[in-house]
Amino acid sequence: MSLPPSRPRPLLVFEVRSWDEQAEFALGLILEALERLQAEARADANFPDDEVEVSLCLSGHLHDVVNERGTARGVTTPGYDGLAGRDRANQGDREYEKKRPDIRWRFIDPQETRMRWKQKVLDVECKRLGEPPSRTHLLNEKYVTQGIVRFQAQSHRYGDGSAWATMIGYVQSSTFDAIWNEVNTHTASRGLPNLNRLHTHWQGCTSHLDHRLNRSFEISPLHLRHFWVDLRPQIKASN
Repeated sequence: MSLPPSRPRPLLVFEVRSWDEQAEFALGLILEALERLQAEARADANFPDDEVEVSLCLSGHLHDVVNERGTARGVTTPGYDGLAGRDRANQGDREYEKKRPDIRWRFIDPQETRMRWKQKVLDVECKRLGEPPSRTHLLNEKYVTQGIVRFQAQSHRYGDGSAWATMIGYVQSSTFDAIWNEVNTHTASRGLPNLNRLHTHWQGCTSHLDHRLNRSFEISPLHLRHFWVDLRPQIKASN
């Protein structure tokens, strides 16, 4: 499936059949939740900048959007801080199953014939982006080392068994161009491909970036879609 660079229209429940269609359905709902998150940040002078608190706000908006739109058959309501791993039999002692993506969304793929792979997940990892709040807290580097890398590393295996996953960046300061260049510097230093923008300019609310990661477990390559939502104090339409 190749999604258009513009925001995908959330599919109606009866339109959702294959796993790719369910992924498209979910990405559209995530974008709608991010729009609500930004609107909340604009309206609230005391909106938090803590990563966990912002992710809890996003999870609440996503829960509301899902309930309003209605979910497809076999789709659960996404939750914040779900347990990682595919919960397959006799694999509970493996290290990666103890890891936690920020949001895990479970689906049933009606077209999958292998029963143990019938359950699919859309894992979502959220990180802050912008200028470092301290000398040791490097947000843009952490986005790669404690975010992107977890979708490739055996120690975490985020998105295990799925061809799709999502990274959300909370842009809190700096410019999108500066962040993009720095993130790509860190991906290149680890032998990872660059993030590619899906628009010719940065978007006023949420910008889309595309990423494909080769990895040693199913499914490879992983299509990792990045959504960077503008939560800077003075939100601008573009840089």
